[in-house]
Amino acid sequence: EKEIENEHEKEEEKKEEKDKDKDTDKEEEEKREENADSIADKDSEEDNTKERTTKKDADAAQCATNKKRKKTRVRKRGKSNPIPNGIEDAESKRKTKTQNTISCLRPLAIHTAHVREKTLTEVSSIPVIICTGLSDKQAGVFKEFTKKFADRVIVSDVWKNFVTHLVTSATIDNGERTVQTRTMKYIKMVVAGGWILCFDWIEQCLKENELLDELPFEVAGDTKGFNASKTSRENREEHRNTGLFKNCVALIGNKFTISTLPRDLKSVFWLGGGQVLKRLPLDWEKAVKAKKEFKDESKCYVYVCEKEQNELESTETQFCQKFGISILDYTVVLDAISKYQPLA
Repeated sequence: EKEIENEHEKEEEKKEEKDKDKDTDKEEEEKREENADSIADKDSEEDNTKERTTKKDADAAQCATNKKRKKTRVRKRGKSNPIPNGIEDAESKRKTKTQNTISCLRPLAIHTAHVREKTLTEVSSIPVIICTGLSDKQAGVFKEFTKKFADRVIVSDVWKNFVTHLVTSATIDNGERTVQTRTMKYIKMVVAGGWILCFDWIEQCLKENELLDELPFEVAGDTKGFNASKTSRENREEHRNTGLFKNCVALIGNKFTISTLPRDLKSVFWLGGGQVLKRLPLDWEKAVKAKKEFKDESKCYVYVCEKEQNELESTETQFCQKFGISILDYTVVLDAISKYQPLA
């Protein structure tokens, strides 16, 4: 039995020695592979650096040759074909002129509530024109005007807060200069305080080939009132006041025959410096119970609607009557603008 045990021990020792030999062989092979990889990496890096240096040298040589060629071209041109006098100056003047016109063609972007805080010349150094209610014949003449004065005016198809001139279909007939149809562009321009002109201004500018003074061609009024546009414009230019609705808080109804009217009315109140509420301030009831201040007594509160379309609930009408909110038809607001009188 002892002999058998000794034989087993010897066999195990032999196996362990063989395993050790295998491990050492593997380690040696791994070291050899690592050395080979490092040598290959070094060789590739050396090759890359050589390629880079050769490329740099080639680029530098090419740049040097290009510079020499340019110098020779300039010398030849200076001797045989010199630049005529005045061409460079004319080119530089043309560039500066185009730069100046481009800068002029960028009116000042202003928020609706701040329109009247800027004078017309501060908003844009050249006229920004919009038209309303023109006949087909007048529209053709206006196209001719825009082509002739393309570099001296800006024409807009829709209302923008930086519009400075509104050209109407009104004409100087017996000195009346009256707008027969009140469009929303006209209403907005009266509130904004810009130039509202008769179409004669366009025709005379074309005849005399220059932009004329606007004052002799300013519209006198409309069928509901006079001097509104002039009063609004002068107040904006001289005093920079916040507008006709500066002491007004308005709530605009939803039911109108013209779907765009609620949005336009909100814009009109904002242009005139007014505030617009999204809904009736029903939380005033809680403020009354808590004996807190809830209403600015210096403000005029109005609910603007189309009375034929609008049907207020009894609770809403009672609320308006209780807290002094006037329920007005939108035509009352338009008439107040035509007369340039604040809402009572």
